[in-house]
Formats: sequence, C-alpha cells, structure tokens
Amino acid sequence: MTADRKLKTSSPMPRWPLIGCLAAALLGAGCDRLTKGEEDERHEANFLNAINLQTQGRDDEALKAFNRALEANPQSASAHREIGQLCLDKKRDYALAVFHLRRHQQIKAARSTKTTKDPGDYAVEQQIKQAQILLAAEFTDQIGQQQNQSKIDELKRRNAELETTVARLNQQLALRGAPGIVANPVPPQPSPQVQTQAAVRPGVPTATGPVKNVAPAPAATVSQTATLTAAPAAVARQAETKTESPAPKTASRAAAARTHVVKAGEIPAAIARRYGISVQELMGANKGIDPRRMRAGQTLNLPEKAR
Repeated sequence: MTADRKLKTSSPMPRWPLIGCLAAALLGAGCDRLTKGEEDERHEANFLNAINLQTQGRDDEALKAFNRALEANPQSASAHREIGQLCLDKKRDYALAVFHLRRHQQIKAARSTKTTKDPGDYAVEQQIKQAQILLAAEFTDQIGQQQNQSKIDELKRRNAELETTVARLNQQLALRGAPGIVANPVPPQPSPQVQTQAAVRPGVPTATGPVKNVAPAPAATVSQTATLTAAPAAVARQAETKTESPAPKTASRAAAARTHVVKAGEIPAAIARRYGISVQELMGANKGIDPRRMRAGQTLNLPEKAR
C-alpha cells in the first residue's frame, strides 16, 4: 500500500530533453544532405553515369549528365570541375571553362576550413590560366580577321570608285567624238588597196624587180596617190629617191600637198607615229584643228619631214 502510494505521488520524468535530441538529430541529418562533400557528390547517380560515358568517349552525353548532376545539386563542386575540364579540353569553349572552374573554387573554399591549398587546387588554377590565355588568343584572331576584312572592303570600295570614274570619262570622250580610254592603242593598218597603189608608183621596186621606163603620173594622180598612200617609210623614201620626174615643180607641189584623212578611232599620236614625226610637228602643220575634236573623214596636212 505504501509502495503504490509512492509510485503515484512521484513526479513524472520530463520529456523535453528527449524531444530536443530527436530534433537535433533530424536537423543534423538534413544539413548533411544539403552540404554534401566531394566524396558524396561523386557517388550521385548522374555524376557516376557521366563518368561512365566519359570513359567511353561519349563526351557530349557525358556533358549533359554532368549538367543533370548540377541540377540535382547546384553546389556540386565536382560536377563544376568536370564540366570545366570538358569545355577546356574537348569543346574548346574557354569562357564556359573559366566559369565552371572558378565556381568549383568558390564552392570548395566555402566548405573548407584549411588555410593551405592542396595540389588539386593548384591544378585548377593552372587550368583557369590556360583557358584565359586561349580565350584571349581566340579574341585576338577574331579582331585580326575583322581588321583584314575591313581592309578588303575598303580596297573593293576604291576599285568600284575608280571603275565609275573611268566609265564617266569614257562617256565624256564619246560625247566629244574622241576615242575612249584604252590600255594599249594599236595604230590602224593600211588597207590592201592603198598598198597596191603605193606599189605601182614609178621607180618603186616590186616583188619581180624594179619598174623601168614607166612614164611619170600626172600631177593630179600623184596628189591622190600621196593622199591615200600608207606604204612603209622605207618604200616611200626609196620611191622619192629613184623617181625621175621631168617636172620638179610638179613633184614639189605634190610633196607640199601631202595630207592624211583621219579614219575612225585614230588619234594624233598614232598618226604621228605612222609618219615618223612628233605630235607637236603634226599639230604644228594643222594649227586650226583641235586634237581633242578630231573626227573621221577630216583631212590633216603632213609636214615636209613626214615619211
């Protein structure tokens, strides 16, 4: 009876310490899940799958698996490092490599209480420097290519301006009746009819030998022949030397009346070269003619020294 009374009158054991211990245990377990260490990160399912794919050489699939590991645990320093190495060595995405490797350093530094670095930290720093150097070189190449393209575009623009200027000058020359701008103008060749007329002049040697005892042509014929002649200079000089004209006055009048009829496309330089004289001498004998306004069918006087 006394024992039962003692049991009933004794105070009950407090339950708050037990509840506090259970809560601390649960909170500790939760904190352990939120802040996983690197060993736990490497046993995550997506991380293990990514490592397996990487050993098989399936880098694209491995990169996707590492990203899934980051989605499952954004604080996975190991996943950040593996992605950074893949971007540096395989994908050559140096900017992304720098980002993930630096993120690995930040997460690891926030967890660690050590003041000294381990060899793995130095390796990550070297990888970051390598990615930065390669990234700078990539930007330098891109800038150089852009500068070269700018120079090419500038040269094309100048070339187009020059072509436009040449076309405009040719139009102006065409309106004035002058020939257009050409690189190497070719002097016109004498026609076969003119060569034939020059070949039958008195005293001019032919393919069968010199012509003998040929009566001199009338003054009008000599004038027409001199106007149309386009024989080589040596033949013309030989013809004048061997011609035995009984009328020296007629020959002098023919020499003084030597002219040239301008053909289409002829310029003063080509005409002067044809007769062995300078352009100044040719235009000196034709003072009333503007060389820039010469036209086909116009008659030019030739100086006495013309061949």
